[in-house]
Amino acid sequence: LCCGFSVPMAWLTLLIVAAVFTSTNAVTTPSITTPAPTTSTVAATTSALYFVTKTVAESSKVQGQNTTLTFMLRPSTRIYGVSSISITGLSGTQTQDNGALPVTGLDAGLFGRTAAWTNAGTLILTLGANFSISNATNTAFSIVLLNRAVTQTAVTPQVSASGNVTIAATDMVGSVLSASWGTFVNASISETNTVQGAFNTLTLDIIPSIPLAGGTVIAVSGLTGSMTPSQTWVYVDGPAFTPSAWWAAGTIFLRIADGQWLADANGFHPTTTAAPTTSTSAATTSTSAATTSTSAA
Repeated sequence: LCCGFSVPMAWLTLLIVAAVFTSTNAVTTPSITTPAPTTSTVAATTSALYFVTKTVAESSKVQGQNTTLTFMLRPSTRIYGVSSISITGLSGTQTQDNGALPVTGLDAGLFGRTAAWTNAGTLILTLGANFSISNATNTAFSIVLLNRAVTQTAVTPQVSASGNVTIAATDMVGSVLSASWGTFVNASISETNTVQGAFNTLTLDIIPSIPLAGGTVIAVSGLTGSMTPSQTWVYVDGPAFTPSAWWAAGTIFLRIADGQWLADANGFHPTTTAAPTTSTSAATTSTSAATTSTSAA
């Protein structure tokens, strides 16, 4: 019996020890703290709208003459109808206030082919209700203004939009309305005959720095020593000019024919859509005027 009882006693002793051990070591329930989530604060930003394309170019820098201003615009987002495009800073012209200034060009129809103009230099174009200005392609249109009658430094206009889309005013790319006197990039003369008493053909190669319109008179002076009588007409053979020129006291007065233009050094004049790729020498040939019936002394 002793040996048979010894096993339960050992088992009981273990239980008691375990119980005592357990009772003398209080079980502590750990405290679990959940940290507050850290939320990064990101300021909500809205990208400012702008014009991807905003160029302006002029056709003439001649004082007192009409100049065609051509604009190209492309906003960063589509602009829908009944919005306005404002172009400011076009100061110094002789064009008076006009609530319906004609608008021409490829996309003039978007604005009803008219715009509000003030002589202070502000142009406001109102987009038709059923139209929009694309943000995928350029929108092109033109207006005609009268250049200042005196010299003026070119101005850089600003463009903005208002209505269903607001775009703050920013400088355009290009400076215009630079009324100036201009110069001759090239003005050379040559002759065909040096024999005394014989007829001599003088050839002038003339290239202005700015396009010259029909009606412009070019005077070439200092042609002294000729036997050609003064106060007479001499024959002219050359594009853009009238077929005869007035000769007086060693000066010949060449007149550009009405409706014609004498192109600038880049071959540009207001009736062209882009400067041709011809060489300067070709441009020189196309602007030369040959005078005949001038006899040497």
